[in-house]
Amino acid sequence: MVLFQINPFYQEINVGHLTTYLIMLFSCLSTSVFAQPDGPWPWVNSASQSDEVSILLMGDMNLQHRDDPADAFEHFMPTLKAADLRFCNLEGPFAGPSDPLIHDIPHKKSWRHSDPEMVEGLVAAGFDAVGVANNVTYPYTALLKSLKVLDKAGIPHTGGGNNRAEAIKPVILEVKGTRIGIVQYATTVFPFDHAATETQPGIAEVKVTTSYQPPPNLDKPAQPAIPVANPDPASLQSMKDNIHSLKNEVDVVIASYHWGVSNMLEPDEYQRIIAREAINAGADLILGHGAHKLQIIEIWKNKPIFYCTGNAVFDWWKIRKSLNGLLIQAVVKDKKLKRVSFVPLQRNENNQPILYDPATGVGKELVHRIDVSEGMHRARLRTEGKEIVVLDADHKEEIPVLEESWEAGGFERPECLVFDPQNEQLLVGNMNGDQPGDGYISRVSKSGEIIEKKWITGLNEPKGMAISGNTLWLNDINQIVKIDIAMGEIVEKITVPLVVELNDLSIDPEGTLFTNDADGHKMYVLKNGKPEIYWEDVSRGRPNGVLAEENRLLVATTNSHKLLSIDKATRLAHVLSDDVGRGDGIEAVGNGGYLISDYSGRIFYLTPEEFLHTLHDSRGQKLTADFEFVQKDNLLVVPTHQNHTIKAFKLQFPKM
Repeated sequence: MVLFQINPFYQEINVGHLTTYLIMLFSCLSTSVFAQPDGPWPWVNSASQSDEVSILLMGDMNLQHRDDPADAFEHFMPTLKAADLRFCNLEGPFAGPSDPLIHDIPHKKSWRHSDPEMVEGLVAAGFDAVGVANNVTYPYTALLKSLKVLDKAGIPHTGGGNNRAEAIKPVILEVKGTRIGIVQYATTVFPFDHAATETQPGIAEVKVTTSYQPPPNLDKPAQPAIPVANPDPASLQSMKDNIHSLKNEVDVVIASYHWGVSNMLEPDEYQRIIAREAINAGADLILGHGAHKLQIIEIWKNKPIFYCTGNAVFDWWKIRKSLNGLLIQAVVKDKKLKRVSFVPLQRNENNQPILYDPATGVGKELVHRIDVSEGMHRARLRTEGKEIVVLDADHKEEIPVLEESWEAGGFERPECLVFDPQNEQLLVGNMNGDQPGDGYISRVSKSGEIIEKKWITGLNEPKGMAISGNTLWLNDINQIVKIDIAMGEIVEKITVPLVVELNDLSIDPEGTLFTNDADGHKMYVLKNGKPEIYWEDVSRGRPNGVLAEENRLLVATTNSHKLLSIDKATRLAHVLSDDVGRGDGIEAVGNGGYLISDYSGRIFYLTPEEFLHTLHDSRGQKLTADFEFVQKDNLLVVPTHQNHTIKAFKLQFPKM
């Protein structure tokens, strides 16, 4: 391995380049340019802090046909210069175009390699290393030409070489006493003259095999087959061994991968396998590229996975329309990865990247394209200043505790309850026995005294309650029951046809009532007094608890143990957590967090960043059914159903 010592003082670009830079800066001013400051981007953590190392990472970089290659970085050159280290994927070898009548890659129509002079753009921008393992570093003769250009320019590289040992060799960069190791691999590899072997030059490859399954319905001709891709076990193990060895030599490991399918918005499952195995082997951050689109970001074992960071500069004409990318900042402190954040970018009419404030306009839209994924491993993105934070070791979540307040008996299978703010009382739904009509509702004080045990009678199995004004709504097997609280009378029963059994219900801020049929795998909405199917998905696993908000429904499932967020605009669901057990009650805390009950006996707190924490566990002792949280009193009251009590807790947040 070659060790490079980074000089903290950077050589200034020459006067001619500086003059060009200033002329273009003032002549091309537009509203888009004002998306970023004149100087370096105002990261929360800057390289000026002597005890921290700032690393800037970018995806696909392609420089072609520029009179001055440095002008590609015109609008964020100060940002690049302010960092300690800079790395990107070099998507276009500096091998020079071949015969104009012949494509530089025979089976990639119109592809042209970059002129060697284009390397001056990377030099001017201060790039400390590049990765060369990708599909266009082909054939290996072009790779070897490009490596000579990089070597002459003094830019270290990883991912390619005269043989496999050289191709997988990491780059190790040392700055401020911290050692950063970078490896790059590709899965997008042509079957010949491309991947390095023991005796043949080429790029570093993680070999992936693809098979094809028949479609599920064989009665329809011309259906496409289903591709299934899997990493080759031996190749994957070799990659893991390389990363593990590197981790023993450096403080932080960045594993870079050129993979995926062009223009796809989601990664393939094989990419998740590779990324997670790399982290298991010691990688601290996964930098993905290759699809030319912004893709989701995940967290695995507290390590960030960027599946595709889009494009940086990309001059090849066929990718001109793929304008978007990310500038990632990784901050290392005390030789550990402390913080990872990013700023979205978009190339302008001159194909120059512009950084955008992620909180507004173009920047906000680009972030939204990333932050729409599902799964408990997706990164919880949050805006801080003018960047999006993916990982912050110093960020402390406020996790509350539940302190037992009181427990009251005398109930009969209480399954749900609701707080009546006008009368400062709790209304408790008792399922009682199995006889028709023996269910009832009790009135209870906030301190647990029964005011009136059988206030409303004649019900069957009251489940799920909500209050709107002076009206109490509840579910009763196949009916939505409307009760006038002041009169203490049932005023209407609305039959929902073809349901198995209604469970929870909730009313959104506009007064619209939503309810669910758990065993029927459906959600209903009440419109003009008539129930309509709102959402249906058998695969999601028995929707039980529901909380209706302005723009979404939160749904807890009992069979699949998931907490879902259903977008009201699209009615599409994504997973916030897959570990809520037999999900039952859902209540908003008021700070962006939520309380969720697992009927088996657990109570969870979902943070505003959407991480799940267990606050209470009484499994095997007491059940925790559809509860109520009284925000103004920080009072959580839980019906224990088969244990025939209701139990109250105080929700207390620690003083930070």
